Amino acid sequence: MLSHKRFFFETYKRLNKGYRGLFGQRDSEEQTSDEREIEVDSQTFEKRWGWIYNAELIAKFERVALNEVWKLNIIQALNSLAYLKDKNANERRQLEKLRK
Repeated sequence: MLSHKRFFFETYKRLNKGYRGLFGQRDSEEQTSDEREIEVDSQTFEKRWGWIYNAELIAKFERVALNEVWKLNIIQALNSLAYLKDKNANERRQLEKLRK
């Protein structure tokens, strides 16, 4: 039983480390001031609706029904979220460059 718990926690730590940007654990030096401001504004929404909102994003991206998202492999779902988050940040940077 102890080995199962150790496996679970080791896996949990690896996922948290590998996908830290998804869970609000990015280093502040990696963010622009606009990104930090947007993050503060969205924190209330994300705390309240985070899981369903992310499931909805994955459903749109993967082109599956929302109830099918819960059946996806966790690595596939996390990779989709990581991609979407990076894509969104890249698009914001591009827009910022165009404004300047």
